[in-house]
Amino acid sequence: MMIYLDYAATTPMSEEALQTYMKAASQYFGNEQSLHDIGGTASSLLQVCRKTFAEMIGGKEQGIFFTSGGSESNYLAIQSLLNARNKKHIITTPMEHASIRSYFQSLKSKGYTITEIPVDKNGLICLVDLEAAITEDTVLASIQHGNSEIGTVQNITEIGALLKKYNVLFHTDCVQTFGKLPIHVFEMGIDSLSVSAHKIYGPKGVGACYINPQTRWEQVFPGTSHEKGFRPGTVNVPGIASFLTAAENILKTQWEESLRFKELRSYFLQ
Repeated sequence: MMIYLDYAATTPMSEEALQTYMKAASQYFGNEQSLHDIGGTASSLLQVCRKTFAEMIGGKEQGIFFTSGGSESNYLAIQSLLNARNKKHIITTPMEHASIRSYFQSLKSKGYTITEIPVDKNGLICLVDLEAAITEDTVLASIQHGNSEIGTVQNITEIGALLKKYNVLFHTDCVQTFGKLPIHVFEMGIDSLSVSAHKIYGPKGVGACYINPQTRWEQVFPGTSHEKGFRPGTVNVPGIASFLTAAENILKTQWEESLRFKELRSYFLQ
């Protein structure tokens, strides 16, 4: 029997998530922007999912946007924030996901300056280095919550507090930590974050992005009407419903699973 150990890359869908997807796909198949009753039921389900996810991260539902996954959430969140501002300096780390690192490299050709602050042997940043990197032109810092390869977890609350002191926007990639560690956007000082469904036993091709409703952003795709103008394309309501089922299930057992993982790690190392 094969033992699957690549859960940081993706997870199998849970039975509950599969059942939710099939039910939603058959009963809530309407386009959520359609004016008829079938579209209305899909829209109602979508709003329930939006409100539920907001509660999971301690945010407001007006700031929740559903996407195709973590990579798109990273790109759309950061670009929409940059579109609303003139400053051109960004702070990040060498630990970020490729979707962020490659995107920041492309921004250099548009006049942006990217500063990568160093990390120690455990992958942690130093707040002194972060503070020293901030300039009058710094618009945003992107520092992931948890790393997929070595498991480093940054102190997001301290980072968020420091960035707020200098009025620097804070984006954090929570793809690897949502459902495994507590996340509260207001307590942690997070302006935007990204999450992916397929890391928590949900479907592939579904994710979520949060942007503080009090934070200005501008469309990446002008003329887009879906997701309050945040992204184009008909909203995948069945996939989102399945995602929320997976999220609810993983949050119910968050602490028990954390202890189990630690026991498995100790057993493996022994």
